[in-house]
Amino acid sequence: MQNLEITIHNLHISYETISTTKLGHPFSFGLTIYHLEMITTTNNRLIGKIKENSAIVFKMKEMHALSLYWNTECKSRIDMPFDDVVVILHPVNLTIDLLMILQPGDFNFERPAYDIDIQIEHLNLTIDPKQFSDLLDFIKFQNYTKLYDRCQEYRELKTQEVLDVNILTIEQKERIRYLESKLDVFNLAYIYHNIEIETNPTLVNNHNRHHHHRLKTNRIVTPTIPTNNNHHHKWWHSWWKTKSHSKEGERRKSSTSDSITTHEDFSIEDSPNIDIKVKVNNLVLNLSLPQTNNQSQLTDNDILCPIKITDARIGFKRRAISSNISFIIDIQSFSLFGMQTDKQQARPLLVTENFKSFLPLIHSELELSPMDKKSDYRLYLVIEPLKITYDAPTINQIVECFNPNDDNYSSTLSQIKRRTIEEMEHDLSQEKIFDMTIQLKGISLVLPQNGVSYMCSSIVHIDFNSLILKSCLGDTTLLSQEEVQRFRFYTKYKLQLHDLRITYTQSDEQQLHIIRQIPLLDIDFYKCIYSNDADLTDWHIAARIAKIDQIVLSKTLLIKLMHHLKSVPLFYSNMTETLHRINLYCKISFFFILHNKQFLFFSYNISTSHNHGN
Repeated sequence: MQNLEITIHNLHISYETISTTKLGHPFSFGLTIYHLEMITTTNNRLIGKIKENSAIVFKMKEMHALSLYWNTECKSRIDMPFDDVVVILHPVNLTIDLLMILQPGDFNFERPAYDIDIQIEHLNLTIDPKQFSDLLDFIKFQNYTKLYDRCQEYRELKTQEVLDVNILTIEQKERIRYLESKLDVFNLAYIYHNIEIETNPTLVNNHNRHHHHRLKTNRIVTPTIPTNNNHHHKWWHSWWKTKSHSKEGERRKSSTSDSITTHEDFSIEDSPNIDIKVKVNNLVLNLSLPQTNNQSQLTDNDILCPIKITDARIGFKRRAISSNISFIIDIQSFSLFGMQTDKQQARPLLVTENFKSFLPLIHSELELSPMDKKSDYRLYLVIEPLKITYDAPTINQIVECFNPNDDNYSSTLSQIKRRTIEEMEHDLSQEKIFDMTIQLKGISLVLPQNGVSYMCSSIVHIDFNSLILKSCLGDTTLLSQEEVQRFRFYTKYKLQLHDLRITYTQSDEQQLHIIRQIPLLDIDFYKCIYSNDADLTDWHIAARIAKIDQIVLSKTLLIKLMHHLKSVPLFYSNMTETLHRINLYCKISFFFILHNKQFLFFSYNISTSHNHGN
C-alpha cells in the first residue's frame, strides 16, 4: 500500500441486458475513463519508496474524462458504435486525495480511518424521464436480489443448525435472528418446509408426488446439472451455484460474521470512521425532453430546464461507535431556467437568489442517530431569500414528461399514499423521534397572467420575510391537562410565517396592496399516529393570526384576481384538485384563533373517503 503506482488509459466498462425481466425493456449502461493514475506514499510529497511500515498512507488519485451513460430500449452494445450512447454524466476530471489510517487505535480512534477529499472543477449531468424511470426501477430491482441473498444465507445456516454437523458460532446465531426479523412469514415457512424435506428422507417421496404444486419464490434451490441445450446460456449461473455449495464450510465460516458488516446488515461498531468532502465549483443539471431514439448529441432545444449551481460542497461523516451518519450540503448559488419558447429570447429565469450574500444560499444537514441530540433523525435546512417566477410552459412540459400514461396510475397513487402513511405511522408508533427545522429567510413568488412573464402583464406578488417549519419535541406548553391528554396520540409540528404581503399589479394601473402585512401566522399541526381510530382525526390544525395591517379586497378586485388565477395554466386546476383530494382522503380539524378582537374563531372538519366536509 505504501509504494503503489497504477496508470490506466481508455477504460470502458459496460453492463447490458436484452432481457425484459428487470425493467420491461432492454437497456445498457456503463462508464468510460480516459486516464486514471493512482500513487500512494507516506507523505504528501513523493519522496521515493518507503520500506518501513507506516500508520498513515497518503493516496492520490487523478482521473480524467470520467463519464456515465444509460441507453434505454436499445439493442446490444455489440452492434452499436461507441459514440451512439446517451450520456448522463458528461466527461469530468476529478482530483481525489485519500488519507488512510491503517491503525486507528494509535490515534485513539479520534481521526477517521478514511479521509477523502474530492475536487471537481466542472460537472455536467443530463437526464431524461426515461433514464430517470429506468434508474429508479433498476434500484428497486436490487431489492429482489437482496431478498434472494438473505433467503440463501438463512437456508444454509438453518440447514447447518438442523443437521448439527458443526456447532453454530455466536455470530451465526445472531445472524439467524437478524435474518428472521427481515424475512416475511411466507419465505420463512417455505424455507422450513424445504429444510424438513431435505433432512428427513421419509418425506422425499411425498414431496415428489406434489412436485407440480411448487411455488416460485425467492428460495434457494439445490443446484442441478444443466442440460446440453441450455449449458451455453446458463454457465455462469450454474457455476455460481456450484461454487457457492462446493466451498460451503470455508465460505460460511469466514463470511457469516463478515456479512454483518455489509450494507444495511452490518454491525456499525466494526466499520471504520469515514470522512468524505466533495467540492464542485460549477455544476450543471439538465432535464432533457424524452428522446424518440438514443441519439448521443442533444441540441439546446432538447434541454427542458437547466439548473446551474456554483460552489457546491457536500460532506459525509460516519462514526462507528455511535452509529452516527451525517450529510452536510452547502450551495452558494442556484439558478433554475425555464423552457425556451422563442429562439430570439433567452430562457426565463425561474428560481434565483434575491440578493447576493456571503452565506450559502442553501445549507442543509441530515443526521441519523445524532450524537448530541435526543432524536433518532435530525434535519436542518436554511435557505436564503429566493425569487420564484411561475412559468406555465415549463411546468406543463415537466408534468407531461413525467405523466405516466397508464391505466393503473390511479391505483398506484393510492398504493403510494397507503404505504407512505403506514411508514409514517410505524415510525411514530415506534417512538422514532424526528427533529426537523426548515427555515426560508424570504420568498418572493411571482404569478404572471396566463403563466408567462412579459412586459406590461398583470402580476400577483406573494412575499414573506421568513417561514419556519419545525417539529416540537415534547412541547406541552400553553396546553391544559385536558389538551395534553387529548394530544398524547399526536405528533406536533409548528409553522410560522412572518410578514406576509400580497400585491396585485396591472399593466395600466398602480400597485394594489391586497394584504399589506400580516406580522405573524402561527400554525400548529398535530399528526395522529393511529389512522384507524374512528374517534381521532388524522390531522388537527390550530392557527393563530396576529394583527392584520390592512386588507383591500373589493368585489371588482376579487373578480380580477379569480380571472387572473384561472388564466394561469395548471396552477388553478392543481389548487382545486388538491382541495378535492384533501376533502376525500383526510379528516382534519381546523381551529383558527385571531387575536385582539379583530379575528374570529371557527373549526372545520374534513371527513374521510365518502363523506363530505362539514
